[in-house]
Amino acid sequence: LSETRKPSTEMRKVVLPSTLKGIGPWAFECCENLNEVEGEPELEWVGNDAFSETPFLYGVDSFEELDWEAAERGLGLRYIGNFAVGRYGWLEEIWDEGVDEAQWTYDLVIPEDTTGLADSIFVELPITSVTIPGGVKRIPNDAFGWNWLLKGLTIGEGVEEIGENAFAGVALE
Repeated sequence: LSETRKPSTEMRKVVLPSTLKGIGPWAFECCENLNEVEGEPELEWVGNDAFSETPFLYGVDSFEELDWEAAERGLGLRYIGNFAVGRYGWLEEIWDEGVDEAQWTYDLVIPEDTTGLADSIFVELPITSVTIPGGVKRIPNDAFGWNWLLKGLTIGEGVEEIGENAFAGVALE
């Protein structure tokens, strides 16, 4: 699937074929009623924001059900099979509010059964350390870029490739 940038307000469900290898950036962005994705494709890549601003990403049937404050302050992953296709919760508001950043930083441990990550999935978050499991073969483009608080990194032995700008703007110790 390639990028569309033409959101559908009618789309509620997507059925992905098992032969699907990739989903392009912004493929389903802003499909405001998309709340169900079926299928078990063997995904190898997912572009940035492929499911952004969809109820599916937040695990709700509609945005009316979503507790936005809780979603913004938490961080979770949405999966298709074992491939992390997006994150919900972004914590951006804390930088604007002048809140002490130390109370919002966290160590990110990606679940062991994760086999892939979408592009830009953890960009610009207050992460202090990351553990990437061995099942992840590729750290995608911009995955952890501009996480200026990131100091610790553990990469599993299965990682074979690191994408462009995966750690741009990061000063690992």
